[in-house]
Amino acid sequence: MLEKRMEDNAPVSWDAKRAALEEAFRKLPIQHSKAMTGIPYESLLPDIPRQLMLMAHIPRSEAEFYAAKNNLRNKNGLHKLAKKIGDVIKVLDGLSRDALDSLNYRQTALSELKTKLRIFHEVTKAAKFHAPRRQPPKVQARKLARVVGQHYYGLTGRIPAKTVDSISGNARGQFIDLLRTVYKILGIKASAEAQATALNKEWRAAKALVKKTGKPLQFLIGKN
Repeated sequence: MLEKRMEDNAPVSWDAKRAALEEAFRKLPIQHSKAMTGIPYESLLPDIPRQLMLMAHIPRSEAEFYAAKNNLRNKNGLHKLAKKIGDVIKVLDGLSRDALDSLNYRQTALSELKTKLRIFHEVTKAAKFHAPRRQPPKVQARKLARVVGQHYYGLTGRIPAKTVDSISGNARGQFIDLLRTVYKILGIKASAEAQATALNKEWRAAKALVKKTGKPLQFLIGKN
């Protein structure tokens, strides 16, 4: 029912998404382990969907913040460029003939340079910067993948991994299926396969540090 509404671009309630996410995690082969607090990790299940749903709203605001910051930097850059070119023109106009001659510039070449500077000055003053439309960064996709991976490990005791079908070449596995489902429910436009591949590398690298740090494996992910 939820998938049909999402395919039709119909609005889906918070409770429906929460229930779908919890169901996806409860389908995992859950082991009876304990979280850092000493309580069974399985007891965290009702809180996992809420955490993921709140995270899903962060990336858009982050993307807009960085886009606005980049736009402001470009606009300020154009303004500074126009001012500095104007300053150069004023300095050149104020130099004496002797000072200009010391530049060893031919008169025609110097006149051409001034003309080009004046034209460029007018162009930069009149420039109106319009940021091109770009896809928002995949910041939230990676963050969500890490959190899903941590909960997957906590619930199953298995490192988030993927396998590749030798015939079709398609990625598969419990974790990647879970991540696909989470992205679909939250409306995240990202490749679960790519994020699972990157996350698996992080987990394998972190596993080598467990003996040195003494920290639980899942808390080493995303610290680099």
